[in-house]
Amino acid sequence: MESDMPNPKIVYPATYTPANAVAFANTDNSAATVSASTPLPVALGDGALAAMGSTTDTAAASDSATASLIALFKRLLGKFPAGLGQKTAAASLPVVLASDQGAITTAGVYNTAQPTLTGGQVGSLQLDSSGALAVRLQWSGGYIAGVSGNITDSATNSVNTIMTLTRGFLFNGSTWDRQKKPVAVSRIASSAASTNATVAKGGAGDLFAIQAYNTTASVIYLKLYNKAAAPTVGTDTPIKTIAIAPSASLAASATWANGLYFSTGIAYALTAAAADSDTTAIAAGAIVGLNLDYQ
Repeated sequence: MESDMPNPKIVYPATYTPANAVAFANTDNSAATVSASTPLPVALGDGALAAMGSTTDTAAASDSATASLIALFKRLLGKFPAGLGQKTAAASLPVVLASDQGAITTAGVYNTAQPTLTGGQVGSLQLDSSGALAVRLQWSGGYIAGVSGNITDSATNSVNTIMTLTRGFLFNGSTWDRQKKPVAVSRIASSAASTNATVAKGGAGDLFAIQAYNTTASVIYLKLYNKAAAPTVGTDTPIKTIAIAPSASLAASATWANGLYFSTGIAYALTAAAADSDTTAIAAGAIVGLNLDYQ
């Protein structure tokens, strides 16, 4: 009758002292020595060796894939950029704000003197002394120097000034003026027997219209001067000479919708000849109903 008997224990001689080795029993119950060539056999339980994986395992296909620890670790390593430093979006770790994240404050800085940056430099948003964002408008020729409003009657003209308009503006050759309407009239009801030299306005202004009637059988010439005082006829040079036909009215041909600008003053005279140097006086009553509408 057979019976299972335990392997007999190995009995070491009293003089035996293991040195850098441990004795164990072979299958025939003979003693063996643990060494680099004959290591002690070790068995991991519960599939631990399979779970650890092999160095030859490929990276796991997804974060939740059933894979070895080594395969999952390789997937994790693959998510890190190849090196430190600035990377493109595709080579960077994605960062997503939390769904309950509040508004992110954008920082700015106030400088009494604006910085001058060169190519590739990064700077902070610039604020004014009130904490408002400082903005500089730009056009094809450079920066816009400022903004002109329409509170005053005129704003200094500049090719790099932008205007905020709620009313019309007109350029007079050196400044921008509001669009205006005539508010005054210089009138000669009936001409005197002279050149009738007159100053309508002793300062810059706009002439909008002229009305007159020539009662004679000859052409009479109305001469306009950019002058702040009565003109010296024959010496001063008129800026405009208007012929008033015999026995005819002057109206439609002497109208300026936007005004004829005089930078110094509005003055005029009447002569019998067209030459600038002419001083020939006209007869009394030769011109009637002469009106200069100006602003």
